[in-house]
This record gives sequence, structure tokens and C-alpha cells, in this order.
Amino acid sequence: MAFNAKDYQAAHSVGMDAMERLADGKFDEFSAIMAMLMVSMSAAYGMAPDLETAEYCIDEARRMCLEELKVAA
Repeated sequence: MAFNAKDYQAAHSVGMDAMERLADGKFDEFSAIMAMLMVSMSAAYGMAPDLETAEYCIDEARRMCLEELKVAA
């Protein structure tokens, strides 16, 4: 698996659209976030060639989110 910035941005847009749809639908925020995390993590485990790669993807996504929070603060 290799990182592709164009594909990353396209998938990021899809995820953001999904979160907007959930927010517009007046869903419980906690439940919506848990569902999105479950789907994303299931995809990571299901699509990665092995467990280590899936866990690397999940850890890297977490690190990126924390970095983004630091920049926004």
C-alpha cells in the first residue's frame, strides 16, 4: 500500500460529506462519530494486506488528527 495524495483528498471529501449529511439529519453526534469510526476502521482492517498495515494506517490517522488539532489551537 502506498500513500496517494489525490486519492487521500478525494476520500477525505467523501468522509466530510458523510459527516455533513449526518449533522443535517439531526443524528446523535456521539452515535454518528462512533459509526463513522467503526466503518473506517473496518475498512482499514478489511482492505489492508495484513494486520500490521491496518494498525499502521489507524495509528497514522490518529497522529494526523492530533496534529491537526494542535495547528487549529
